[in-house]
Amino acid sequence: FCNRPPDINNAVNDIPSTITTFHASYSVTYTCLTGYIGNGTTRSECTFLGQWTFATLKCTPIDCGSPGILRNGFLSGERFDYPNIIAFFCNDGFELIGESTTRACQENGLWSGAMPFCRKKTCGSPSTVSYGEIIQPDRTTNETIQYICQDGYQLQGSAVLKCISYQWQPAPPICKPIICEDPQKLFNGYIKSSSNNTSLQYSIGSKVKFHCPSNLTLSGSHISKCQINGSWSSKIPKCKEPISCSIPSLPSNARYLNLHSSNQQINDGHHLEYICGNSRRRHRIHCRRGKILPKILKCFNGCRVKNEHVIYSKTFYRHKEQVHFTCNNNSLPLLNNETIHCINGTLSKQPVCHQIPIMCTVPHTLF
Repeated sequence: FCNRPPDINNAVNDIPSTITTFHASYSVTYTCLTGYIGNGTTRSECTFLGQWTFATLKCTPIDCGSPGILRNGFLSGERFDYPNIIAFFCNDGFELIGESTTRACQENGLWSGAMPFCRKKTCGSPSTVSYGEIIQPDRTTNETIQYICQDGYQLQGSAVLKCISYQWQPAPPICKPIICEDPQKLFNGYIKSSSNNTSLQYSIGSKVKFHCPSNLTLSGSHISKCQINGSWSSKIPKCKEPISCSIPSLPSNARYLNLHSSNQQINDGHHLEYICGNSRRRHRIHCRRGKILPKILKCFNGCRVKNEHVIYSKTFYRHKEQVHFTCNNNSLPLLNNETIHCINGTLSKQPVCHQIPIMCTVPHTLF
């Protein structure tokens, strides 16, 4: 009888479990386990000497070969035969993408699963901002992005975010509507919004109007507009005592039109009209920043004439204007008449005409 036959690594024999004794000539056959390849004799027999003949079978693991090159990463494990398992790792800044971080050499000589790959780590898509947009959208680690707001909005928070440890830091900003703060109070006056705004904030394009009481003059712009940068287009004006001018005296032969005798002042921006002497021509003066412009003219009277022994070209001549006339019938102007002008209401010389003598022919002789 023989003892139980020796075991062969990675192989099994065909001995039934019920057999415990082995007589001479009993044989056993070895088979390699799945995943192993056999080489050598597989049969062993119990001899009359009580010993088993030597089976040379050797079972070696199936080789799955290299699983491939992991770019930007490396493998853990040096053996690629059954049933070894290798693990995959990525270099810093990369993340492993795939079904599993490991692969096993299977009994069929193939690697389990699919080959993973290493992808550069990113921070993912940054958060969008209402009324804003992102520029430089590079999402790789240690890179930055920048937020900008649309026209009419201002950025609150950090405009630049950096990809740190695969997260955008700091938190995204927000874009708030640009507003103009309530303008300062108008001393001795009041402010009215064009949009009937009762809040203390004004949107871009809103307008306010400044008003002064009737006894005060507004110095500055009457209207201010909320601009795109959040500032008002003009400074707060002032309600001031009205600037006035003393009404100047006129020459003795001039007079103001529609001026009450008690008025001594004229308000800034207003005007008065006057006429000189017996002229009908109107002259105007203005009060501008406390000064009367233009200066009062020197007034000269014109000359009014009537057609009597001479006939004038018109009935009124201005100061220094030349006077034109003709003589009545049967008269002619004197040859030595000089040019006549109107000088401050008086003709420089009276026109003179001489009568044309009436001549009779010699009567015929009466026969």
